[in-house]
Amino acid sequence: MKKKIKNLLVLTIITCVFSSCLTILDEFNTSDPVIDFNNVWDDKNVYLNDEVILENDTLKIKKLQYVISKILLISDYDTILVKDYDLIKLNNSYSGRRITVDNVPNNTYKIVFTFGLENIDDDYFDLNAQNFNSLDNGYYFLKLEADYKQDTENMKYHIAKTLNTNYINSYKIEIEGFKIGSLFVNQAIINVNLKNLFLNPNIINIDNLNPSVIQDSILQTKMMENAKNIFYLDRFSYD
Repeated sequence: MKKKIKNLLVLTIITCVFSSCLTILDEFNTSDPVIDFNNVWDDKNVYLNDEVILENDTLKIKKLQYVISKILLISDYDTILVKDYDLIKLNNSYSGRRITVDNVPNNTYKIVFTFGLENIDDDYFDLNAQNFNSLDNGYYFLKLEADYKQDTENMKYHIAKTLNTNYINSYKIEIEGFKIGSLFVNQAIINVNLKNLFLNPNIINIDNLNPSVIQDSILQTKMMENAKNIFYLDRFSYD
């Protein structure tokens, strides 16, 4: 009888410990949720040195860099800073950037991030190292460069914010419904349609995109208006 009671006690303790472990696993996701920024031209992934068609021109992409900042996950109970800022760069092997989310409680979140920088008075050392600080007390938000006219011309689609450019401001993007749970891989895929930089809502003449474009207030305003139409949710993936 005593042996039977002892076995029951041991079984009860094991069950309690196991239940506690399940509770811990259920509270926090263990599969590292990710937010992927995927650069596309229309719906096709683009890589460095790819050729894309814009109206009657063929562009060969030589550089793509842009800044996003204040990347947040917001639920009814939490506001979690995922990353203060990040410089997304295009290369030959990957068409975007993956940001891993660590130690986030399971919940449904709104993804919020900012294109550009809200406060250009701060010192962003990583951006300085990448020559992303512009000439007049500010920072570039975006650099897209491409060759065209059979590689005889170079286009520089640059957007920059300085202390003197009140017509350029960062803007927020919000994406609802990102579910984070412990039993699957949680992935948010956000596409960045580069073609919209030239066409939506303003038609941008690539012949005007030279190194001095950041001093052209009218053109910069139109380019920034277009930049507000490049981000969209492709899908949530739960594998």
